Amino acid sequence: MMNILLSRYFNMTKVSSIKFCSDGTCTTNLGKFTLLKSVPVGMPNVLTTGGLSNERQSYLKEKVAPLMPLEYRDSISSS
Repeated sequence: MMNILLSRYFNMTKVSSIKFCSDGTCTTNLGKFTLLKSVPVGMPNVLTTGGLSNERQSYLKEKVAPLMPLEYRDSISSS
């Protein structure tokens, strides 16, 4: 699949090696190319989940917990 994507940018019959760098560039036997429009800076923001609704927790306790081994049933608890 990588060959399909890269074939848009390179003649893959002439490329014998590709080295990807963290600065958004790649170097091949044909030269150095910029892959990214801008260099990523820092880590992405952490996304927090909203958790399970009370309705969903009740469903899990009623329908799923009985199918679980006893030692794991308490892992389905209300928050």
